[in-house]
Amino acid sequence: MKSNLFALLIVVNFCANGLFANDPAYELRRSSYISTALSNFNDNAIVIQAYENQPLNMTALNNTIGIIGNKTTSDFDIVKLVRVMYLTNGEYDSIIMNTLDSIPFWLTKSDTLRGYWSENHMIMWMSSDWLLHEKFGKTIDDNLDNRLRHYLKMKIKYGFYEFFSSTYAPYCLSGLLNLADFASDAEI
Repeated sequence: MKSNLFALLIVVNFCANGLFANDPAYELRRSSYISTALSNFNDNAIVIQAYENQPLNMTALNNTIGIIGNKTTSDFDIVKLVRVMYLTNGEYDSIIMNTLDSIPFWLTKSDTLRGYWSENHMIMWMSSDWLLHEKFGKTIDDNLDNRLRHYLKMKIKYGFYEFFSSTYAPYCLSGLLNLADFASDAEI
C-alpha cells in the first residue's frame, strides 16, 4: 500500500499535466485521492503534502530520514525525499541532505547493507543520485552518467521486466518519473 501510494501520486502528477489534464472525471478522482491520502496520513503522505504546497509533517519527515542510514531498501525512501526537495522551496533541503550526504548511492567495496542490483533498485538509486547532482551539485561517481544513460537506452530498446509486476512497478515508476519530471538534461 505504501509504495502504491507514492507511485500513484507520481502518476497522478504526471497525468494531471498531460493526457488527462482536462478530463473532469479524472480531476475528481485525483482530488479525491489526494484528500483521502491526506486524511489517512502516513509517512508516505509527505510527498502529497509537498505536491499540495502544504507544510510537511515533521514527525513523518524525521521518521523517513531516521531509517535511511540502516535500511536495506533506503532507496524506496530516498526517491520520495528527492521528490519532496524538488516540490518544495528549499525549506527541507538541508535537513534531508544532511542524511543523504552520508549514504553511498552505488555499490562500494565496503557496503553490504544496501541492494543496488535489480531493475527497480538501479533506477531509484541512479535517478536520485543524478537529480541530487543536478540540483545540489552532489558529487557523483565517475560512471553514473554512462550507467544511467545505458540503463535508459536498454529499457527503451528491450523494455522493462519488473515494471510489469504489481509489486515492483511503483518503484521503477518512482525513479523514472522523478527523472521525467525534474531532470534538466534533455536526453535523460
